[in-house]
Amino acid sequence: MYVAQKKVVRAAGKYLSMALPFYLVNSLIAAMIVFLWGKPFFEVKVAYAVVCLLSLFLLLITRKMLEDYAFDSFEKWSIVVGVLGFVTGLVAGGALVLIARSKLLSELSS
Repeated sequence: MYVAQKKVVRAAGKYLSMALPFYLVNSLIAAMIVFLWGKPFFEVKVAYAVVCLLSLFLLLITRKMLEDYAFDSFEKWSIVVGVLGFVTGLVAGGALVLIARSKLLSELSS
């Protein structure tokens, strides 16, 4: 059982690692937009940049939960990170997080 869990966690971790660059790129793009195109809709741009950074932080926290075998916490927070990822992870990031979640849950339930 432990070996199977370890393989599943490693596979889900690979998906989360593949999602990380999408979250990073979008966070950098949001920060550049705030600094380069200042005045018009400044509050909206800052709010989006903050949400991008928050989702990046949540992705890292969720990845740590997976590495610590905290499957209940991972199950709860991965859905939040995945949904946020569709907006802040250039769609592919959110899809990768949700794929990792579904693979982990399907393997652990069997």
